[in-house]
Amino acid sequence: MRTAVGLYIFDSDPTIDNCIIKNNSAPSLAGNRGGGGIYYNTSSPTIKNCVIDNNKTTSVYSGDDGGGIKVYTQIGIECSGLLFFS
Repeated sequence: MRTAVGLYIFDSDPTIDNCIIKNNSAPSLAGNRGGGGIYYNTSSPTIKNCVIDNNKTTSVYSGDDGGGIKVYTQIGIECSGLLFFS
């Protein structure tokens, strides 16, 4: 299982516009590879005019994080007007 708390995008091409993705947390344990704010896999999302704030993941594996955005299998992504905060 690979989960995100904010948005989980799998095998789709959504447009996400004018949103706030805030205060999400996803544990990164065996089989779950993080993505506190957004996790996407085999997708080509368009994300624009969004605030991504205070999202986190806790990882027991090096490199398996992705507090704001976690990309697993990238096809493509288009981003514009994003603000990231810790």
